[in-house]
Amino acid sequence: MDLQEFQSIVSDYFDENINFTGEYLLKGDQTHVDQKTLGLSSLEMVELIINIETTYHITITEDEAQKIKTVDDMIRFVNEEVAIEQVRDTKKQEAKMFLFGDTK
Repeated sequence: MDLQEFQSIVSDYFDENINFTGEYLLKGDQTHVDQKTLGLSSLEMVELIINIETTYHITITEDEAQKIKTVDDMIRFVNEEVAIEQVRDTKKQEAKMFLFGDTK
């Protein structure tokens, strides 16, 4: 994920769910990702995080979410989690092939 993709996800979320566009808040990667800056209620912030989780097939725990302070932090976190999931998927496939042979 890069800044442009993150901007798109956030803008789409705002447009679809609360009729507000946060694009102007995402001009730089040091923009804070918090309820106050984004103008979101607690519920809307949770919905945005769920949207990101669903889009990238990752999980963001409450502790991890609290550590994410900027757009750059979010992008870095998502990219790391996606990479970890790709490694897990590769290892699962290798294990299946070892145990059961060709799985095609």
